[in-house]
Amino acid sequence: MAILYALAILTVIVVVHEFGHAVAMYSKGVEIEIFSIGFRPYSLPAFSWKSKRFRGMIIQITPLLLGGYVKPTAAGNQTMERLSKRDRSLVFGAGVIANILFGVVVGIAILIYKKGLSFSDVLTDPLIITAAGLVVFLCWGRYVFTQYLMAPIGIMIAIFTLYLIIKSPGTSVVGPIGIVENISKQKEIADFLLKSVILSFSLALMNCMPIMPLDGGQRVRDVIKSATKNKYAIGIFDGIGTVLILALIIFAIGGDIWRLVF
Repeated sequence: MAILYALAILTVIVVVHEFGHAVAMYSKGVEIEIFSIGFRPYSLPAFSWKSKRFRGMIIQITPLLLGGYVKPTAAGNQTMERLSKRDRSLVFGAGVIANILFGVVVGIAILIYKKGLSFSDVLTDPLIITAAGLVVFLCWGRYVFTQYLMAPIGIMIAIFTLYLIIKSPGTSVVGPIGIVENISKQKEIADFLLKSVILSFSLALMNCMPIMPLDGGQRVRDVIKSATKNKYAIGIFDGIGTVLILALIIFAIGGDIWRLVF
């Protein structure tokens, strides 16, 4: 049962992330073809339905739940091309913002529950005040974050991740097996939720990295595409990103297997 809870938490965090992208796209008039919870390799069967409320968007749940994506229609892609750099940056960074907001809100709720804070305590608690300030900034200063802060944060996270891999190979990066195992060890609901907060922040920070197909990579790719129409430069950036992200996935899953076996 604990493993099911862990998988449920992972799924919720992915849904929150993709929902952030979908809301940003919808608000900018970008038509969405598919909102997918999970990936669908080799045309595996998936549960899906068409939403009349959201312009015929197909919502699907696939067998491979570790991930998700939002796919615009052909007309939606054209709309994306016509958006300003500012608006495109918001679409690319909205998933990160959604994960941070989710982590902050759930984290505040856990803090109030754990400490048994009264209403007056909540209004004067420095940690809650700081968290509330972060929420205000991400809501009203969202363009500043996606245009100017996301890339530097992503570069720092990428450097720090590389440092951890070099320093402690095999234990520094945790893959899906390790995440599920770690979450499933928790006994109380509050502890499960605390792990979801940590995981939501982790997903947000990871997606800031300037590597395709992560959100930070999409943002940098858009900047490269705007600066130069050279398809080779874009293709090289895409290729490097694909190799790096596959290497990171293999390294993380390999580390999970190593810890289980040894």
